[in-house]
Parts: sequence; C-alpha cells; structure tokens
Amino acid sequence: ILDPPIPCGTRLRCPHPCTRPPPACEHPRSPYACHADDARGCPPCPFLTTKLCACRKRTVDIVRCAQAHERVGVGSSGCGRLLGCGFHVCERLCHGGECGPCAQVCGEPRKLCAPAHHLYTQPCHAPLACQETEPCRAIVTVACSCGLPEQPQADLSCLLRR
Repeated sequence: ILDPPIPCGTRLRCPHPCTRPPPACEHPRSPYACHADDARGCPPCPFLTTKLCACRKRTVDIVRCAQAHERVGVGSSGCGRLLGCGFHVCERLCHGGECGPCAQVCGEPRKLCAPAHHLYTQPCHAPLACQETEPCRAIVTVACSCGLPEQPQADLSCLLRR
C-alpha cells in the first residue's frame, strides 16, 4: 500500500502469484509473487532430485534440480572413461566435457629387456607399436661381492643386449 501522492512512473507490486509457464523439469512451481516485469525470469527449481554426474558414470542423490549437469558430482570420484588411445583410462576427477589426449606412459614390457621385463617409459603412443629405439633407463640395485652397501645404477644387462 502506497500513500498518496504517488509519483508518476512508480511501479506498483503485483499482489498476485506468478503466472509464467511452469519449469521444464515438471516439478510443481513454488508459489512466489508475480514478477511479470522482471527480465531475470523465475527463480530456479528448489526441489532435490537424483542426476547423473558430469562424466555420466554414476548417479548422485540429493542434487538441486536446477543445478547444471556439468557441475553435478564434479571432483567427487575418478572419471575412469577410456581415453582415445584405447588402453588407458582418464585419471582426472569427475568432470564434464572431453577427457583430453592420453598423457600416461606406455607401460608395456620392453622386449629387449627380457627376462627383466622393464617397462617402456615413453609417453603413450597407442595404437602404434612400441619402438625400442631409446636405451632402457631402468635403475637396479647392485650389491658388491665385498659386502659394501648396495648402489643404484642403470641395468647394464639391458644395454649390452642392443
């Protein structure tokens, strides 16, 4: 209620409830006042629901209905989606969008290091085969026959096989 005189151009508050269309989520509209002249739109849906997490691996309970899918469960668990290489999985925390290129090491056993089976430490190159052009850089612990303490050094048996 405004006491007269009311200045010209004063906007009066509408006492009626909002008549805009209900939210697309099909939850019942919460009762709130008319805001027909408000360009911001209706308030977000306040109901809690279950949604898929951002990486779409699991469902997350007790999420605000209006929360964007890309933000649900972000950072709560490992992504685990298979990367483009087809061998490794994404180790980032749950995220929306693409995982990105594989940045893991190959990890395949080196054929030239048998029987030691040292692992190939170059970046993932799948689906291409391993190219053992680099010497093995595996460090092994060697004990001297005189009983002196063990020392780490390059595994010479791998280097001698080349």
